[in-house]
Amino acid sequence: MQVTQQFYDGLGRHIQTKQEAGYSSTVRTIVSDTRYDGLGRVTQQKPAALCSRGERHRL
Repeated sequence: MQVTQQFYDGLGRHIQTKQEAGYSSTVRTIVSDTRYDGLGRVTQQKPAALCSRGERHRL
């Protein structure tokens, strides 16, 4: 099974994509993040990274 979630900030800008795939105890999570400056320009894009179960992904 695969689940993809898209997250947006209060201004409607895409800030994170989270993909989970696998079965029961073998679920893998891949997360990518985007940050913006005060003018709405992309300042940082973190490439997709594999996160282990229970790990919190931070930019």
